[in-house]
Amino acid sequence: MFIKKKTFYLVFFCFFYGCKASKNTFYSYTINSFTIDSVKTLFSTSRFISYDNYLFEFKMRTNYFDEYYVESNKKNHKVFYDTIGVYLLSLNNKLYSEFDTFSIKNKIVKTGKVTDKETGFKFTSDTVNSNKQFKNSIGFAIPQKITINNIECYYSRVNSNNDTIDMKILLVKKDNFNSFYKVSGFRFTYPKFCVIGSNFNSIKNKQGFSEEIEGLKYLTEKEKDICENLIKKSKTIIIDTIKGITKNDLLPFP
Repeated sequence: MFIKKKTFYLVFFCFFYGCKASKNTFYSYTINSFTIDSVKTLFSTSRFISYDNYLFEFKMRTNYFDEYYVESNKKNHKVFYDTIGVYLLSLNNKLYSEFDTFSIKNKIVKTGKVTDKETGFKFTSDTVNSNKQFKNSIGFAIPQKITINNIECYYSRVNSNNDTIDMKILLVKKDNFNSFYKVSGFRFTYPKFCVIGSNFNSIKNKQGFSEEIEGLKYLTEKEKDICENLIKKSKTIIIDTIKGITKNDLLPFP
């Protein structure tokens, strides 16, 4: 009898704390965007943190540097990124808060509507139309497992009446995972999957666009503390003092 009770409590303990640990699993990752024609060219790089009901988007400054080698007469083109701030985005509304740095010692630069966000992923009418295009499609194919930069992902083909464009969406299957697509209102058919990227290819013109994930990592305890600090500070902002904010902006994207 004692052994049975001990086993029961052990199973209960593992289940309870296992679920708790799952809910508290947060990630940092990078999304690379590429243009595709005769070659695949890096277009932009964006860094994110998925935390609770929030998405942190790092404000990046791109630096270009060319190295010339006289002996070989070759040029090496390099790109560097500096982090110059961070945006805090919420699943619960259409607002953003910008902080000067991702650290415990920080200050709020500004707060406003996500459609007015200066850099990074854009929340525009194109974003809404893209979401509608996905939602109004005939449907999605069953997700197929793939590996991108040593990260387990899934691709799902978008079934539509447009046979000149091949459309696919990139997904990850992780609990409580947030992305730009999720914040902007796009949800996949199966809730355990989160859309993190898209892939468009024009069959006729042989041109396209793709997004890929890399650098997926669990957050450290220090990073979690910083996230909590930024979220807490954002809640002290008095929304009524921000010009142009409407009741609709206080609701999530549809």
